[in-house]
Amino acid sequence: MRERDREQLLELFALAPFDSYLERGALAAARLAGGSGAICRRHGREVEVGVPAPHRLVVEVAGGQLEVQSDEPLDGEGERAARFGAELLGVGLGWIEQLVDAQGVLERQLAASGLGPRERELCRHLAEGTSTAAIAARMGLAESSVRTYLKRIFLKMGVSSRVELVARLRGSRTAAA
Repeated sequence: MRERDREQLLELFALAPFDSYLERGALAAARLAGGSGAICRRHGREVEVGVPAPHRLVVEVAGGQLEVQSDEPLDGEGERAARFGAELLGVGLGWIEQLVDAQGVLERQLAASGLGPRERELCRHLAEGTSTAAIAARMGLAESSVRTYLKRIFLKMGVSSRVELVARLRGSRTAAA
C-alpha cells in the first residue's frame, strides 16, 4: 500500500463516529458551556481536546467526569450548560455502548449459527436493513442468488422471515421480543 493511500485510509478511520465520539462530544460539551477545552475521564480512559485554559469546572458524565476548561470562570449559566452538555455526552456514550454490544451479540450469534462465510456476510447486511437489490450489488450476486441464500439461511436457522431472522441474530427468541 502506498504511503498516500495509507494516510487517506487513516483519515477515514478517524471519521468513525464511535471511535471519535468521546473526543468530539467532550469538546462540544465544553463549547456549549463557553469553554475552550476539555478533559474527559471515563472507564480508565482520558482524552484531552481543545485549547487548555486555566479555569476548570469538573462535572459528572456517565461513568466518569468532564473537566471543562475556560479562560474565564464559568458563571451559573455556564455551569448549567456544562452539566447539560455532560448529560447529553453521557446519553450519547450510552447509545454507542448499546450499539457496540448489539453488534457483539450479532457476531456471537453468527459464529454459533453454523452458517458459511457468505451466508454470515448476507446476514450482516440484513441486520443493517439492506434490501435484496443492495445486498446483491454489494456481494456481486444476482438478486435471485440472494433469495436462494435467504431460503437456505431460513432453513438452517429455523425461521420463516427476514424479521424473524434478524431478531434471532440480535439475540431474541421471537421477532416481538
